[in-house]
Amino acid sequence: MPGSDMIVQQGITPITKPSFAIPLTFGLQVQFPLNDRFAIGTGLTYTYLQSSFQALIDNSVQGLVDQKLHYLGIPVSLYVNVLKNNHFACYVSAGGAVEKGLQVSTRIKDILDGITVRKEGVKGLQWSANIGIGLQYSFNELIGIYFDPSLVYFFDTDQPFSIRTGQPFQLDMELGLRFNL
Repeated sequence: MPGSDMIVQQGITPITKPSFAIPLTFGLQVQFPLNDRFAIGTGLTYTYLQSSFQALIDNSVQGLVDQKLHYLGIPVSLYVNVLKNNHFACYVSAGGAVEKGLQVSTRIKDILDGITVRKEGVKGLQWSANIGIGLQYSFNELIGIYFDPSLVYFFDTDQPFSIRTGQPFQLDMELGLRFNL
């Protein structure tokens, strides 16, 4: 699987199929109702991505690479209520997100069991679009718990190699608390 689109960091080129851990995202979301049927939501998210693979290091040494990526993001979505009563809502949503990579950390174990750690900042922004359906149970007028399965597409924006660049079309499952303002 070598190739320029598979370069993780400068001098690291995957040569085997990568193993990706499930992406973990934590966040806080706020929703602003426009009327009884429509709402706009936004928030702040933190995402952790991890992958492992064999790679050619600096065009000379083969090694096992364990990579970790950290992102902060701002999602924005439009919600349309399909069914809503005092406590329960079923809705469809569409939107997108912009994320800034904070750091890519790479641990390299070479064939002689030498270990090297590289840490770099991440240039550019990661853009994505999503569409989904969701359920929300509101405890009161201000707070509720929600479950949002959605389809997400991560655009090619020259981000470090990860599950997002290897598999840009993904199924996302969110579960969390939502504050209604």
